[in-house]
Amino acid sequence: MENTGKAVFTFQGVYLNAEELVEFSQRHMLVLHLPPCVLDGMNRTLKAGRRKRGGELLVPSECYTYQMVQKEPLDCFRLDYWKSAKKLGFTLDPSFEKDLVAANSKGWGKTNTIFGNGTIALRKGVAETVGTQWVALAPGPRRPQHQLKVIQWAAELLVQLDGSILREAVGLVTVGAVEPARLGLQEQEQLSHSAHTSSTHSGKFQGTHSATVVVAAGTPVWAHLQKLDKMRTVLMVAEKPSLAQSIAKILSKGSCTSRKGLNGACSVHEYNGNFQSQTVRFKMTSVCGHVMSLDFIGKYNNWDKVDPAELFSKAPTEKKEANPKLSMVKFLQVEARGCDYVVLWLDCDKEGENICFEVLDAIQPVMNKGIVREQSVFRAKFSSITDTDIWNAMNRLGEPNRNEALSVDARQELDLRIGCAFTRFQTKYFQGKYGNLDSSLISFGPCQTPTLGFCVERHDKIQSFKPETYWVLQAKVFKGKDTPLTLDWNRVRVFDREVGQMFVNLAKISKEAKVESVSKKEKVKQRPQALNTVEMLRVASSALGMGPQHTMQIAERLYTQGYISYPRTETTLYHENFDLKGTLKQQINNTIWAEEVKALLSTGINRPRKGNDAGDHPPITPMRSASEGELGSDGWRLYEYITRHFIATVSQDCKYLQTTIDFKIGTEAFSCSGKTLISPGYTTVIPWQGIPLEEALPACECGDTFTVEEIKLVEQQTSPPHYLTEAELITLMEKHGIGTDASIPVHINNICQRNYVTVENGRRLKPTNLGIVLVHGYYKIDAELVLPTIRSAVEKQLNLIAQGKANYQQVLQHTLEIFKRKFHYFVDSITSMDELMEVSFSPIAATGKPLSRCGKCHRFMKYIQVSGSSQSVYALCDSVFSCDGLGTVQVATASPAPSSASSPRPPTSVHGVPHSGMFKLHHVLENGITENTAGVLGLAVRKWSAGLVEVHSNK
Repeated sequence: MENTGKAVFTFQGVYLNAEELVEFSQRHMLVLHLPPCVLDGMNRTLKAGRRKRGGELLVPSECYTYQMVQKEPLDCFRLDYWKSAKKLGFTLDPSFEKDLVAANSKGWGKTNTIFGNGTIALRKGVAETVGTQWVALAPGPRRPQHQLKVIQWAAELLVQLDGSILREAVGLVTVGAVEPARLGLQEQEQLSHSAHTSSTHSGKFQGTHSATVVVAAGTPVWAHLQKLDKMRTVLMVAEKPSLAQSIAKILSKGSCTSRKGLNGACSVHEYNGNFQSQTVRFKMTSVCGHVMSLDFIGKYNNWDKVDPAELFSKAPTEKKEANPKLSMVKFLQVEARGCDYVVLWLDCDKEGENICFEVLDAIQPVMNKGIVREQSVFRAKFSSITDTDIWNAMNRLGEPNRNEALSVDARQELDLRIGCAFTRFQTKYFQGKYGNLDSSLISFGPCQTPTLGFCVERHDKIQSFKPETYWVLQAKVFKGKDTPLTLDWNRVRVFDREVGQMFVNLAKISKEAKVESVSKKEKVKQRPQALNTVEMLRVASSALGMGPQHTMQIAERLYTQGYISYPRTETTLYHENFDLKGTLKQQINNTIWAEEVKALLSTGINRPRKGNDAGDHPPITPMRSASEGELGSDGWRLYEYITRHFIATVSQDCKYLQTTIDFKIGTEAFSCSGKTLISPGYTTVIPWQGIPLEEALPACECGDTFTVEEIKLVEQQTSPPHYLTEAELITLMEKHGIGTDASIPVHINNICQRNYVTVENGRRLKPTNLGIVLVHGYYKIDAELVLPTIRSAVEKQLNLIAQGKANYQQVLQHTLEIFKRKFHYFVDSITSMDELMEVSFSPIAATGKPLSRCGKCHRFMKYIQVSGSSQSVYALCDSVFSCDGLGTVQVATASPAPSSASSPRPPTSVHGVPHSGMFKLHHVLENGITENTAGVLGLAVRKWSAGLVEVHSNK
């Protein structure tokens, strides 16, 4: 136990010996302490042999003392009083409750003999009155083991009740933040009298007796004590458990104590420190991403009963817990109860600001409301998990940004209403119409659909591409014994073979190539700008073969472990005060690039190139050295690229000499060029961007001649573009304002998972038939549904909300009204998309396999599997027999129909169930047979002999 920051209760009317004190402290993790005068009296009793000492008493160096003054005794502890107390969430020891039940049953409630004369009375709040306004706690039950329970219950009640009500009810008085030895004369005399009566009566409950309960930090009682005490509590909340642990370790300098929260997923790290010029108790914990998610209220989640058009305005939304299994709201409220301040350490982006207010909505109702004029909510701004950055954030706390949070709320509601309306309508419209439509959900998204549109646009260019034949002149010349040079024709190419042949003939007039000019220019290949999210995603996809979603997951892990700075940023500019040299020194002992780092530090680093300052986070930067063994394969590859990129930004530019020789052969001009490296600069650390090695050009001057080895006309063809790579798609999305640096990977991942595109070799995105038809259908009905223009405009409006320049409600209503009109037009024109579907997908009646003759039209019916449900479709009469669930169907032996003239002829079919070639259904799903299916089958069996239809269910 630490000896600082203890809070103390003094309860009168209870006598405890040392043995009981030790037992109580061990059982309930509370430190018990008697004032010195009481302790002296007890020691005298122990020396007299009347008590056996049970262990040492723990005496803190400083404590805060509260005293509960005994009121006039009420009627003894009545069971109905305790039932009222249970409404506040208290538990009762089973054996003690048994005593109470027995006492009431025997009518002992009219006397005080069972519980002694000492009674602590606590009154509940008037607004919470249940049955009676009084709850009586008796400190002297007959069973000795219950004496300690009484003190514990009194402390628990104090947590539940408001302090002002408690003071009024039981006369709670504050002695002060002093050691017991410094109590006033009157209090000393009172305690001395308590000690005297304790020693003379040997534990019998007569007179006034005192015992002090010291409540240890971290216990439930502690949270409420701090509300009444001078030491306040600061709750700090990070976005992930690993971040909370790292930040707490830095701020506490490794001295924090940790415990698991009630949800099991988040830990709480506690320590004492200074905040706002006072000593406080810090509690650092976390959430696990978003606390809440937006959804429609219950009845509007029923696809069959709600018109999708209602989702634009009529359907109310509500915030629900994002992961109910975590009980995050309850966990936050438990930890925030009685806290005075909150410091929000959520990720420093718009989503992080939104989570800030989700946390505040959960905890503010239970926080200490005694602080009226002081600021109680603070926001920490940081970009990396390093000691310097975290301490800087702690010393420069601000406030959460409501406007940025509102922009996220607006985006969430727009995506929910627009996406759900279009998705529900087109999914329900096309499901069941086409047998080979390989998607159970045909989704639409305001960002997802334009993203898919880019991929289909490239596909259309490939499909519509018509190769053209063209011709180029190719000349080879040499000088002496040098290797022949291949020259480039200055006219580049011609699309007429006869014209090309004419130029060949003109060139062949001369057998020599004359040097017209020789130029040498020193050129510079600039070092890269600082790294932002989009560039990281591009390189990870094109060079490392890692998808955007996977890349962001790895980057998040590297960030939370402290290896890199925050990975979501649009900024490519380092501020003047950024410690570039200190960051570079972190890599000086890494054997892979130590040589380059030492060379830079010795010669002096360069300031990175000027870039874009988006005002969010610094560029992505390595924060400490690492090895492949620490990070794993993919983690290391991404970290290595980020580190090499950073080193390159502070290196020299790459310099090379470009030599160009112009030739004249006959009437035609040709040229050749070559590069010679002068200084590799940054390419030593990023070798893949280096100048390719080329064979040196021969030394020559203007007027020199070369012998022509050959001149020929070469036929070539134009080639179609390739499918978009992920890197190219990311570039297009950034250029047109589709998504953010955080959401771009999500949108790309969505179109892959929903079977709209497939990822081919080289991370190229090839649209599927479904993706192509959807985009073509949107173009046919309303091109703005797929073009990036409208979403880009919406993103600009959302950014204006974040900047406080646009009204949240106005942007929301205006955008929803636009899409609502588009939705109605889309519904009215859906047949245009259906026509495209018919071309690419087979109608349901054209799929499946013949199974059995139809009892209605006597044609073979077909068994078809459609989006998870089995159906038998009649080829001619169009009757459909539905079999709910994923079952198997096979033809059973048919029982012949009765042939006797006296027997009634069977009907051709009963509700569409065939009688010829009857089949049996093997239901293997948990839902068994639907009411409709069971009814139809039952009727068929009753009409015909048993055994025609066999139904097997797992229920």
